[in-house]
Amino acid sequence: MKRIIFLFLLICLSKTSTYAQHRYVKIGELVPSVSFEVSHYPFPKASIEDFRGKYILLDLWGVHCGGCIEMMPYVQRLQAQYKNKLQVIMVTKNTKAEVVKLAQHSENVRNDRLPSVMGDSAFAGLFDYRWLPTYVWIDPNGIIRYITGGEAVTDSNVHAFVSGERLLVKEKKDIWIDDNDPALVAWYPYTQKIGIYSYLAPRAEYSSAGGSARGTNQQGNIWHIRDDGAFMKDLYKTAYQMKSMWASSERVILHIKDSALFAPKDTTGNDQRFVYELISNNNAPTAKVYRQMQSELDLFCNARSSLQKKELTCYVLKKLPGSDVHLHAKDTTQRPNGDEDSKLGTYNATNVRWMWVWSEISYALYAPHQLLDESGIDRQMKVDFKFNRKHWNNIPLLNEELKPYGLYVSVEKRLLDCIVIEDDKP
Repeated sequence: MKRIIFLFLLICLSKTSTYAQHRYVKIGELVPSVSFEVSHYPFPKASIEDFRGKYILLDLWGVHCGGCIEMMPYVQRLQAQYKNKLQVIMVTKNTKAEVVKLAQHSENVRNDRLPSVMGDSAFAGLFDYRWLPTYVWIDPNGIIRYITGGEAVTDSNVHAFVSGERLLVKEKKDIWIDDNDPALVAWYPYTQKIGIYSYLAPRAEYSSAGGSARGTNQQGNIWHIRDDGAFMKDLYKTAYQMKSMWASSERVILHIKDSALFAPKDTTGNDQRFVYELISNNNAPTAKVYRQMQSELDLFCNARSSLQKKELTCYVLKKLPGSDVHLHAKDTTQRPNGDEDSKLGTYNATNVRWMWVWSEISYALYAPHQLLDESGIDRQMKVDFKFNRKHWNNIPLLNEELKPYGLYVSVEKRLLDCIVIEDDKP
């Protein structure tokens, strides 16, 4: 028995040491003189040493990062404003072919003329990051001073940085979790071959993590579903492919005697959250994978669920008759920004696309009924918009605030798909 434990520990230690082999450059350290290929620059290759004497802002971005792409006109403006003091360099692990393909559909990428490093894993691999965007702030001596997210890249911070002032910014530290590793099988490094795997349990009290992951195979089918720290109602919304953050809780209808599993709090007053994971490597169609999730939730809850049409009260956003919509952003070159105050319920968007604004104001946690957008506003349109989520409970007041925008909310009955959960019968 002791020998087995020793071998297991030896395997785990060897795996840990493998991860520890890579040495990333940290804040306060000199960036190594690594040569990289660069576009939009007088020479085909460069290194950080070539920019000595200037403040450097590395913009670490990716082709699937919408926020990164939104920021491109803004960082170009910063470069033009501080051209003698600052050098912005775009860095992506994506290949040049991937960037060129994206440029066919993205005006921001197509118009980007900043020095760009593409597909260079040696240079990008110097920095410990996973989530995008990430910004590395380097002083004129080539020393990293800050590593931040996009929220730190503001006019005032950049001005202070190139003036040699100290910034009060939060360091961005990414946690490296491989979403392709299943929660339990990852403990056994000798195999990662899976036929079908599923896991459902109450979230551990010591864990404050939350989030979700989805994996898609080459055929475009979902093969990996994971939700960490979700309520049971939200797990059912996932199983029936409803976006849980924007689907009203009214769309999950309970007809069961024992509804304890669906309560937001357990008997001790703690959040009643669950961790669920399903992995299927048999290339099953997406609908079949989600049906498997439905059946597993039903088994766990001793219930039978189905999708049924029900008439529900809805809040419908519409244009005011005879009025134009007044939402257009006043300045589309400034940094997109969305400020919110959870206590006051206020949300203030500046130069943000309508699709992101709507996702914020329609968050299901705040409105008592299902929200529908029938305004006809282009989802890609950049807008300036102020909104108070707490006013969903006072529609007349909300409509007074929406009137200057040429919008209003109508309270209507609509026939919607609802998840009906009933006691399972023998």
